Amino acid sequence: MKATISLENVWGFIQSLSLSAKNKEWLAQKLIESSKEEKRLKEEAIVAASLTTALKEVKEAHKKGITLPDAYDLLNEL
Repeated sequence: MKATISLENVWGFIQSLSLSAKNKEWLAQKLIESSKEEKRLKEEAIVAASLTTALKEVKEAHKKGITLPDAYDLLNEL
């Protein structure tokens, strides 16, 4: 709820400015770019965490002498 009120205050402030259409478009584009960058960084973190987990599992399997399927084996299962 607090975030919504804060955003409403920000919106009210922006509306109180005498921005040209071009300035409004610029501001909107900056917000979109920032949002996309944030999403990209979150996705990269998820991929990095997944790869780290996978590598740990491969190392553990190797230590235990477990043979893991290779890409050809995985494709054959499809």
